[in-house]
Amino acid sequence: MSLDSRNVRPIFARATSPGGDTAPAFSPDGRWLAFARFANPYNSNILVQRLTVNLEPDGEPLVIPNTSGNATTPVWLPDSKRILFLDHNGERIMQAQIGGAAKLTYVASHRLKGLTIDGIAMHLIASRFASDADIETLPLKGLGVAGEAKRIVHSTAGEAQPRFSPDGRLLAFTSNHSGASEIWLADSDGEHARHLTVSIWVGSSPRL
Repeated sequence: MSLDSRNVRPIFARATSPGGDTAPAFSPDGRWLAFARFANPYNSNILVQRLTVNLEPDGEPLVIPNTSGNATTPVWLPDSKRILFLDHNGERIMQAQIGGAAKLTYVASHRLKGLTIDGIAMHLIASRFASDADIETLPLKGLGVAGEAKRIVHSTAGEAQPRFSPDGRLLAFTSNHSGASEIWLADSDGEHARHLTVSIWVGSSPRL
């Protein structure tokens, strides 16, 4: 969608797969688009598509090999060459380079849902999937995870779908702490959480 004209057009001119495409993520340099393509609700792959300066497909998308067939939620590292994504029903974080196979980076003790990475690639944040989902942070260093998960956003309700602002200073997420799924905003460390929406019934997938 153009922010100037508000015109909307599809990236791909034709239908792609029965299950559709989701979780799109532009590379920091704007030349690549990573996304999950579903053959059915339980079978998905991560693809990367090279783009022209007009954000049109340049050639065919590349499938990232060596996944379990249940890969979702790609995020880019700052070099615009590597991605991290969830695999194996959210129990593993994988890393892949454009044109290369996926490699295991982290095995989670709980199922994860949703990924976001700060602008300087120091922290990766995911939502821990449970009846009371929380948001955790993982420290990054070099080519992988450099420590254990730390819970930073939690309550007696559920928090999910975390997303960093481009400058890494703020964290948007969804929570049903108020009794409905609302959009919340906090500092990057999870402190000073506050409502952005009130009673919109279902708030989802915030982006800053």
